[in-house]
Amino acid sequence: SSEDGGVVFPSYTGTKVSVFFGFDSSGSMGNSDYAVVTAELKSILDQFDAWDVDVVCCDTQVHDIGSYSAEDGDSFEDIQIEARGCGGTRMGMLPREAIRRSEQEQKHYDACIVITDGDILVGELDDSFSPEMTNIVITTRTHNMEFRNASHVKYAST
Repeated sequence: SSEDGGVVFPSYTGTKVSVFFGFDSSGSMGNSDYAVVTAELKSILDQFDAWDVDVVCCDTQVHDIGSYSAEDGDSFEDIQIEARGCGGTRMGMLPREAIRRSEQEQKHYDACIVITDGDILVGELDDSFSPEMTNIVITTRTHNMEFRNASHVKYAST
């Protein structure tokens, strides 16, 4: 994580990135957590001249927010960050959805990013991520960091 709080991506060939961006919309998330979600997404999109991003949120199920592309004229301001569901918590659904879209919809993602307040079950994110893409988990708070067990995943907290 860079000093301004944004995730810094490893270098990619070219200046375009395709991202699966999923955030926690469980009942434990608050306004300060959503401020981090918004800031992280803006930081990511600002790093690239061209980007495609699929934005979803998740409580106990995945809720699609939308697909956006700089090449289609979309900008950060077009993306509505809104919590849907606001129930329990099953964050493993997010990386599994990225894998499902990759396999069933032939979507290519350079990265799967999950943002959560960290209030999740130990083991919830273990073995959920594809080693085929960069996986980043950002926690908005520092409690319950015991879930950091998955290999091939980068973890950051704000």
